[in-house]
Amino acid sequence: MILYVKADSMGHKFAEENKKGYILNGEASTVSTEYEIKEEESWDISENGDGSVMAEWTLKDKTLTISGTGKMKSWNDDALKEDWHNTQYAPLIQSVVINEGITNIGKYAFQRCMSLTNIEIPEGVTEIEEFAFYVCTSLKSVNIPQGVTSIERYAFDLCSNLVTIEIPESVTYIGENTFLKCSNLETINVDENNKNYMSENGILFNKERTILLKYPANKKDIDEYRIPESVTSIGERAFEECSILTSINIPKNITTIESYTFSEVYKVIHLKNVVV
Repeated sequence: MILYVKADSMGHKFAEENKKGYILNGEASTVSTEYEIKEEESWDISENGDGSVMAEWTLKDKTLTISGTGKMKSWNDDALKEDWHNTQYAPLIQSVVINEGITNIGKYAFQRCMSLTNIEIPEGVTEIEEFAFYVCTSLKSVNIPQGVTSIERYAFDLCSNLVTIEIPESVTYIGENTFLKCSNLETINVDENNKNYMSENGILFNKERTILLKYPANKKDIDEYRIPESVTSIGERAFEECSILTSINIPKNITTIESYTFSEVYKVIHLKNVVV
């Protein structure tokens, strides 16, 4: 187990005294552990285990580079100790470069890569699978390239520092709770030619603007929001953890308000009015 500690804290002292591995200010400790952090490492992460997709890790620049042709594998509960998911590497990755030829980002691919600040995704990628960036708490911006058609559920779950996301024309499916607890999210932009989704002032709707899917939790330019008259349904967790809003006006033609639509709103902000 790797501990995350602050300098001179009780946790820091405990780790040193008990020879536990720890991460201090983003750097790995020199405390002896049951595994070795290598300067360079590589893994076969192809879907079929045939070496067609490889990942290479470099400690010097803390970059993970993925190259090859085809699909990377999807990780699961049994595989979350494989490759960089074993705890000596995942917390250290700061940058991910995915080269042309890769067609997906696998399930749980970068789970808990909490130092990850930058990722380069090529246009050949067509799918971002569920939990792909789960708890990537340092990720601030994601530009999803043209060609991606599917963003699965919880793909950016708990990316607490994500500020902006760009959704291209090609995306036809965004799964439930894709942006769950993205508490600093300010803007969701959708290409105007997208046939399934649209954004208005950074707010995510379906193309017909009848479903309000996600109001960015940290949207700063509005404190009183009037939902458009065209909207008949408000999506699950649509206003979760909104940090600026003080008033929401809900039109009378709303027929569906999904579960947890206003989850934690009253706890984290000074929301005064929900007017129907």
